[in-house]
Order: sequence, then C-alpha cells, then structure tokens
Amino acid sequence: APSVLTTDLMALIIGAGITFVLIVPLIPSAIVAGFEPLPVAARTASVVFAWLYIFVRVYIEETVFRRILAPRIGGILQAMVFGLFHFTVLSLGGASLEAVLFGAFFLSILGYVWYVMAERLGFLAGVGSHLIWNARAYGVI
Repeated sequence: APSVLTTDLMALIIGAGITFVLIVPLIPSAIVAGFEPLPVAARTASVVFAWLYIFVRVYIEETVFRRILAPRIGGILQAMVFGLFHFTVLSLGGASLEAVLFGAFFLSILGYVWYVMAERLGFLAGVGSHLIWNARAYGVI
C-alpha cells in the first residue's frame, strides 16, 4: 500500500496537472488583470521565494475554506464565501466593477471545484490546483 506521503504527493501533482492543462489556458484576462502580480523584483530575485509565498497563501486559504468552513456550512456556501472574499481582494487591484464581479463569480466556481477536488482526490489536490491558479494569476507562470 502506498504511504500517506506518496498519496498526498500524488494528489498535489494531479491537482496541479489538471489546472495547468485545463484551467490555466482558460483564465479570463479580466480576472488576471484584477490581481496584483508579484513585483518583478520578487519574481526574479528568488523563484523559490515566489513559489513559497504562493504556496503559503494557498495553503491557508484552502485550510480555512475547505477544511474549516466547508464541513460546517457546506460546499456551495463555502464557495460563495470564497468568491465574496475574493471580491474584496479583486476590488483592491484597481479593476473595473464589471471585472471584479465577474472575477468573484468565476472564483466562486473555482472554490467549488477545489472543494470537490479536495473531497474526491484529497485535500492536497485542491491545494495543487489552487497553487497553479495563483502562480498564473501572480504572473509567476
């Protein structure tokens, strides 16, 4: 039987792979424009730091929304709260109200997708998918 570490690593890789192949090419430019990319200096000075920064943010979000909120309020409602949370984040980036609303709606859908991934493939599948999404949104990939 595979170890827990092997299973978790596979879930992370599967989640990241699904997003890299299926979701990243479809990211609407309105959403990407709403995010503040990591400063060029941060991306070029240390690629490791950029990935670590993104991983920590993603892990915290996934823990709060998928591990803490979802069991208490359900998958759909946690996804809506996730979208509302990102409405505030996106509105800070200077994007138009239309782009912010669309982005929050799209991220609500992704919040539900990551919930389903975590439920069916393991928590780290959602983390891996979210990691690749944020790396794209922050301009790292």
